[in-house]
Amino acid sequence: MLGRGLISRFSADVPKTSTLDVTQLSRCLQRLVRAHKTSSLLRSGYSSQLPFRPIGRHYATAGAKKTGTPTTKVKKDVKKSTHTSTRVRTPAKKTGTKKAATKKAAPKKSKVAKKAAPKKPRKRVLTEKAKERRAVQATRDRIKELKAKALKVPKGASQRGLSAYNVFTQEKLKDKTPLQEASKMWKDLSAADIEHYNHLAREKSTVAQAAYKAWVESHSPDEIRIANNARNLLGRRLDKTKAGRKRHDCNFATIHDERALKTPPNPYARFASSRWDSGDMRHIPVTQASKLIAQEWKALSESEKNVFRDAYKAEKESYDREFVRLYGHKPGVSVAKATA
Repeated sequence: MLGRGLISRFSADVPKTSTLDVTQLSRCLQRLVRAHKTSSLLRSGYSSQLPFRPIGRHYATAGAKKTGTPTTKVKKDVKKSTHTSTRVRTPAKKTGTKKAATKKAAPKKSKVAKKAAPKKPRKRVLTEKAKERRAVQATRDRIKELKAKALKVPKGASQRGLSAYNVFTQEKLKDKTPLQEASKMWKDLSAADIEHYNHLAREKSTVAQAAYKAWVESHSPDEIRIANNARNLLGRRLDKTKAGRKRHDCNFATIHDERALKTPPNPYARFASSRWDSGDMRHIPVTQASKLIAQEWKALSESEKNVFRDAYKAEKESYDREFVRLYGHKPGVSVAKATA
């Protein structure tokens, strides 16, 4: 009877919240046991001997000692409840038609990255001194370029040849005789000695001129033409004196080439040449004669001027054809453009 009463009370007082709260179950069992003991004592007449303890809900506090132990049946029920509660329901498999597999999209072709345009270098702002240095260096480079084009006449070659005095002084300088003393000795030479040096000068001049001609012909006509143009420009830029030529190691004399073409004179030059050849300008200063010729040219009619113009045009056409044959390109066209 005692067991059945406890079980009935236990089933009535157990909360219906969760089976996993073991501490709450143990507290309920303890209350039921205490309540049953007090009721049995009251029935047996010993109620006066027990202190009054109200029955009510008690809450566990931290550090409170647990009193009483649950029965074996209760332990089994608790174990069963814990075992059943740990079961995890697996979701039911969904039934239905499978979705059609989607086709994988074709990989997109990667666009070739365009090469970045090279950055333009920033222009440096030059100072006045830097500009002057750059201008001086440009002039030096230009002179060096012109000297390379001007061609250097080899030693022993000469266009004009040698004189008897040149041969005599060269001979004395080899003996380490000062030039001033050699010039005095030249003045004291006899006619027979001078004739001897004239003969030597003719022989050496023939050899020097032959060497000069061979050197000129070893270059093409166009190279000699370019060399003469370079010498003309060097003569304008550099000092033409003897000291200047020695300092720059350059000769400004025009290279004589028998193959070179002569540029045809323009109509006015033809008219002026005809007036000089007529003899009407003799014993007249050049400046005044040039002014008279210019006035006469202006006074000519168009038909009279056309005579000189037609002559120039015919000679110019012949000159252009011969120029292409000799130099390999048209007049006024550089070699680089002609070969391009």
